[in-house]
Amino acid sequence: MTALQGTLQTNLAPLWAGLDKTMALRLVMTALVLLLIWFSRALALRWIKHKPDTTPGRFFSWKKTTFYIAFGLTVLVIMQLWTESLQLFFTFLGLVAAALVITLKEPFMSLAGALFILWRKPFGVGDRIEIDGRKGDVIDISFFRFLMVEVGNWVKGDQSTGGILHLPNLLVFTKPLVNYSQGMHYVWNELMLHLTLDSDWEKAKAVLQQIALQELSEIAAEAKLELAKASEEYLIVYKNLTPIVYVKVWEKSIDLTLRYLCAPRQRRATESKLWELILKQFQQDPTVKFKEI
Repeated sequence: MTALQGTLQTNLAPLWAGLDKTMALRLVMTALVLLLIWFSRALALRWIKHKPDTTPGRFFSWKKTTFYIAFGLTVLVIMQLWTESLQLFFTFLGLVAAALVITLKEPFMSLAGALFILWRKPFGVGDRIEIDGRKGDVIDISFFRFLMVEVGNWVKGDQSTGGILHLPNLLVFTKPLVNYSQGMHYVWNELMLHLTLDSDWEKAKAVLQQIALQELSEIAAEAKLELAKASEEYLIVYKNLTPIVYVKVWEKSIDLTLRYLCAPRQRRATESKLWELILKQFQQDPTVKFKEI
């Protein structure tokens, strides 16, 4: 054992002698400060989580916010402690980055996509979006991918399937994106009635208009306020936000189309309620007959 220790000391002595004491001190200081930063974040999250008034949404926001704060402090600490070595560090980092960009193109594009999402904000957590043929509600955004609760697919009426979609951030550069939650926070929906040619379409149109105005007038008023705010950032112009009924005649039917605004997540529920009121109104009316499809 003594001979082995002597051999190790003989072989390791040159390495220890060549180690820059300043470099070693910087390494130790960096490790200690980073440990303090991230340990403080963990304690803060633990305290926030156990507060009586902390909701899941509020905890999620604090989790993301403290992560970015801790990450920013980490970068500042490293730059402060290693200032004298930054030139060599960045030269080396540039060479490594160039090689990685060539070999790992998609991850770097996703990282650039994360920066684009944070900067330009095409969508945020909680928004309902559609991208690359997939629709869902955004629940998380990270450096390389974002998560959505899937909407649609085999479930009709724009409702959730319960599945979680993992999509790379690079899609914001390569695929069309639709955000249903930006602007005035409402979407247009249409409900169509197919009537026989001998139906009293004028009466049916008046009833549709009355039901829509009665049920959706508050939404139209709220949408008008939202549109006024959105017009400061986007060129969105609508002359009429109240429900309207359009009439079209086909060879064997008269089609009445009710166009109205609704919240993206309430599209199916709103349509179902309108249909219930319409069916009750016309159930006992012989002058309005639905065409068989």
